[in-house]
Amino acid sequence: MRNPSWLALTFLVLPAVLRAEEAPKPTPAAPAPKSAESLTAEQILDKALEASGGAEVFKKLQSLSMRVRMDIPAQGITMSMLMVSKAPDLFYTLTEVPGVMKQEMGYDGKDAWSKDPTMGLRALTADEMAEHKRSALSAWDWRTVYKKAELKGREEITPDGAKAPRKAWAVVLTPEKGKPVTRWFDAETFLLLREESVEVSPQG
Repeated sequence: MRNPSWLALTFLVLPAVLRAEEAPKPTPAAPAPKSAESLTAEQILDKALEASGGAEVFKKLQSLSMRVRMDIPAQGITMSMLMVSKAPDLFYTLTEVPGVMKQEMGYDGKDAWSKDPTMGLRALTADEMAEHKRSALSAWDWRTVYKKAELKGREEITPDGAKAPRKAWAVVLTPEKGKPVTRWFDAETFLLLREESVEVSPQG
């Protein structure tokens, strides 16, 4: 004769064992997303290109016209610029300070020149030409005009016209010829917020 206590224990334990076997196994945790702090300069530049429309959009771009106004209150100066570009690397730039200065620069695919009151009409130097080619429509891919990109760090800057500072990635781009360029990209949108560079002149 079976022991009733043993049978009772069996009916209590067996359902618990079956429930344990049928219970769903825990789902492995998804890998943590890559931290923004670990982005490289190259990744930031690639994200900035995508945020600006992507490579396919820039490949289709054939011409560009842009007007810029710069105010220098400390000197009471207002400077205006007209920049016209055409693929692959043609350009014309007009810079004016009313009553003070007017400078023109251009490249027609053969000759690169500059004209201003101080130097007159002259041919651009190799370094000056290299600098302007880095701004050409064909230079949307930074890898074609810069030999190195370095991450300077993450900083807070206040873009021109903005009321509050923005967190931004600072990237230093070094060309084959000429001075390095520093660009600040919004840490959230990756859009360009600021650029600093040293302009090349005949005096160096």
